[in-house]
Amino acid sequence: MRIIYINIGGSLKENSIYKKIQGQINGFIHNGVDCKGCFLITDVDQVEHYSESIEFIPVQKANRTYFPQLEQQYLFLEALEQLLTKEDFDYVYLRFPFSHPKLLSILKQHPKKIIIECNSNKLAEIKSHFKEEKYTSFISAFLSKLQDKYIPILYYWLFMYRIINEAFLIVGVTLELSELYKTKKTGYLTISNGINISKYPPRKAPTIDSNKVIMLILDGTSTSAPWQGMDRLIKSIQKHQLTEVLEVWTCSNKNKYANYPFIKELGYLEGEQLTKVFDQVHIGSGNFSLYRLGIKDICSLKSREYMARGLPLAYIGNDFDIENTSLKNYAYKMPNEDSIINFPSILTWLSELYEQKPNHPLELHQLSEEHLDFKIKTKQLVDYLNQHA
Repeated sequence: MRIIYINIGGSLKENSIYKKIQGQINGFIHNGVDCKGCFLITDVDQVEHYSESIEFIPVQKANRTYFPQLEQQYLFLEALEQLLTKEDFDYVYLRFPFSHPKLLSILKQHPKKIIIECNSNKLAEIKSHFKEEKYTSFISAFLSKLQDKYIPILYYWLFMYRIINEAFLIVGVTLELSELYKTKKTGYLTISNGINISKYPPRKAPTIDSNKVIMLILDGTSTSAPWQGMDRLIKSIQKHQLTEVLEVWTCSNKNKYANYPFIKELGYLEGEQLTKVFDQVHIGSGNFSLYRLGIKDICSLKSREYMARGLPLAYIGNDFDIENTSLKNYAYKMPNEDSIINFPSILTWLSELYEQKPNHPLELHQLSEEHLDFKIKTKQLVDYLNQHA
């Protein structure tokens, strides 16, 4: 069996999505699949290797003055179409990029060959990403809204489910997404996000006391999004008067919290620098306001990295990989709603965990290997394809 894994967009810089895809491809290979990754990006002029199994494929950059984003989407899909005419494959595994009539046309050319992975509620994401900004003129405001909001929403309603109907299989990373995109014509599987456990040895946990607890937040995005909920986090820490006790470290491209002395911005870190950070912090967390997207089920990549490295977790939403396994003993579930987070309760729980489970980094790492590793996740899909070949 030969699978071509395609990701549209991105840059040369490694991020959590790239790590996930590399892990999935390694998982496919481990399970006997001939799998190759193709990343369609605008940052290269010729084919380059990201890794032994993944290539960067060059895509022409948009040069229009008006609607450059829409032009770029079309250019990405043209490159996808050309790629599929050159490659030999049994299945294409496509990380869903955006709804577009060109994508529908491509799927019709390859009936029952394309597997689509859905990672988010696209309609909610479009609405949430849209920003109210100050524009230089009414015309610029209208054109911006047309490109960033109205046309994507129109494309969603006109083409999203028609695209899905042409696919061989939909893979939702949560049950909620599988149900959202389920149709009568297309099969579907729920396979939550995994992680390449071998890349993340268990950390060396620091001691903990009541005077200073450090929370780590990994954030690979370049822009803020409402569902990240940093405003909720800040408000909750201030409400409980914990600004001297709870310190938040963020690993991010953003730099916008200088006015909050209890937030330490580390910049974007990776490799040994990031490993050293994990050895200094006590708990990890991520998005605090997923209710703003209308999301209930989650399986975030950052949560899986925390647990693989042996870091206890505070999270919101329903993560069934955690709640249906022994991983739940190392995670604190916060309400997914517009409320003050009960940080005193979290700190008490965390202190007891460190006292009762001094070997928790190794325990968490081993449990992550049992339940979260890509070898286990990809086997679900390989078994499905073998049964439906």
